[in-house]
This record gives sequence, structure tokens and C-alpha cells, in this order.
Amino acid sequence: MARRASLRARFALWTALAIVATIAAYSTVVYLFLGPEFQEFRRGEEQAEEQGGEEVWDAIGVAGPLALAGGVIAALLLSKRALAPIDDVIAAAGDISAHDLHTRLPVPARDDELRQLVLALNGLLARLEDGFGALARQAAEASHELRTPLAVIATELEVALRRPRGEDEWRAVATRTLDEIRRLTGLVEALLELSRAGAPAAGGADVDLLALVEQVCGALSGAADARGVALELGASAAITVRGHGGALEGALRNLVGNALRFTPRGGRVEVSLDAGHDEVRIHVDDTGPGVDPAERARVFEPFQRGRAAKDASGVGLGLAIVKKVAQAHGGEVAASTSPLGGARFTIALPVTPPISQ
Repeated sequence: MARRASLRARFALWTALAIVATIAAYSTVVYLFLGPEFQEFRRGEEQAEEQGGEEVWDAIGVAGPLALAGGVIAALLLSKRALAPIDDVIAAAGDISAHDLHTRLPVPARDDELRQLVLALNGLLARLEDGFGALARQAAEASHELRTPLAVIATELEVALRRPRGEDEWRAVATRTLDEIRRLTGLVEALLELSRAGAPAAGGADVDLLALVEQVCGALSGAADARGVALELGASAAITVRGHGGALEGALRNLVGNALRFTPRGGRVEVSLDAGHDEVRIHVDDTGPGVDPAERARVFEPFQRGRAAKDASGVGLGLAIVKKVAQAHGGEVAASTSPLGGARFTIALPVTPPISQ
């Protein structure tokens, strides 16, 4: 592997060469002015000595400015040559807009710091391209989801207005319209929650995960009883992570709520904590139908649902919100097969030292 040529080293070399050239030029001028005088001085001629002293100052007065001007010009020329690749990168970057993020910066052939910078910037452009593409897809999917209830509302009202109707008929139309408006409201709220879920967790507080799990299980115990599902707290220990308790609670509520929704009556949902050396895992297990292995990555994308969820209520954003909350806290979420036989959803969070009081 070729040794990397440092921009810093090259610029230092060129500057050193400019200095050497300046010193050589200065010495040459001084020698041309003072050579004969110094030879006469060596022969002991006092007149030559006096004249030589004067010539020394004359030589310095002429050679000094010339050498300084030469050094400045050489430094300007060499710095222009050294920074020319950076100018090329700046010009190429200036031509890239949000509409052509597929364009990449030209990668310099020389393996130096500039090449590493360009590769990093090209990686950033690739991530931005993926992000803008995902945003466009989500906007299209959100538009589709919003269009459906709006179309239903418009159709209901148009049909109702075609002829006079009695109070009972208007009541039925209003009920169906209200249901669609509530669905529309739920979708908008879910979209807002999805946008907020990606906020970074920096600056958070110490969060007691055991207390958070107990709180969520207690809040959803009524819903579990109504569905005839046992909601249990599995093996757990007192674990603290740094983050935003509200966001983590919302993510866990989504997972437990999904587990209750898809677990049949008489089934079981278990929430547990598992602490490792550098991360802590929150497991939500159920005895439901599980998630097909081919769908385990896709179910975390906005508006994507597995086959088991096709006929279920909801807008398809819950797991996407969980994923964004986990990533905002430096963690991940994954789906797998539960030891209980159904689905297991796991939020893995990095272990961080507690905030000193």
C-alpha cells in the first residue's frame, strides 16, 4: 500500500523550498555586492574597509526587499498550487443542489487528507440522497393515507345532499363522517409524533427503565383485561439510561399496545429487561401470530404492515415511531421470534453513565 502523501507535508515542503530559494537569492545578491569589497578588506586596505561597511548597508537595503518580494511571490504561487484541488472541490460542491444529490464530488487521485474529506462528503451526499428519497416516499404514502378518509367524507356528504333526509339518516351520515374525521386526526397526530420522534436524545435525563416499564404495564393493564390477555412483567432489574423518558415511554406503549392488539383472548404478553455489558434490551413478547421473517425489517417503515396486521386498526406508523425513538437514543429496535411462540420486539439502548447530581 502506497504511503499517504499529506497535504500538510507537501505544503510544508513547498514552503521550505521557497524559503531556501529566498535565502539563496539573498546570499547571491549580497555576494555580488560585497565580494570585491571583502577581498580588498582582507588585504588590509582601510579605505576598502570603510567603503565595504557602506556597501554592506547598501547591499542589505537592496537585497532585503528583493528577497522579501521574491519570498512573497513564491509563497503565493506555491499556495495557489497547493490549494488548487480544494478550489476544484469547492466549485463541484457549489454545483450540487437538492435536485441532483446523485452527483458526487470528483475524488482526487492522490491519497491525502483532501481525498479522505471528499470521500466523507460523498458518503454524506449518499445519505442525504437516501433521506430525501425516503422523505418523498413517506410524503406520497401520507398523501395516499390522508386522501382516503377525505374522499370518504366528501362522498358521504355528497350523497346525503342529493335529496332531503330525515333526522335519523343525517345522524347516521354524521356518525360515519365523524369516524373518518377521527381517523384523519389520528393519522395527523401520528405523523407529528413521527416527526418529533427523531429528535436527538442529547441533553436528556437519567431514566429508570424498570420504573418506566412498570408504569406502562400499569397504564395498559385495563386494556389487557378488556381483551382477556395477561400482561406480565418478566425478569427485570433496576437499570438507568440517559434519554427522554416521555419518548421512551411512548415507544414502549406502542410495542405493548401492538402486542395486546394481536394477541388472541387467553394469550399472554410479557415485558422484560435484559442488561448486557454495553447495552440494555427491553423485550416485549407475546403469544400472537408473530411476524414473518421476510417482513421483520419492513414493518418498521412508515405505513408498512405485516400480513397479520392488514385487517387491524391503526395507521401503520407505530413501529416507525419506535424505530426513530430508539435511533435518537443511539439504539435500535428489531423483531424476532418470541420464546412464548409469538413475536418479540426488542429495543436495544446503549448503557450510559448516570448524570451526576
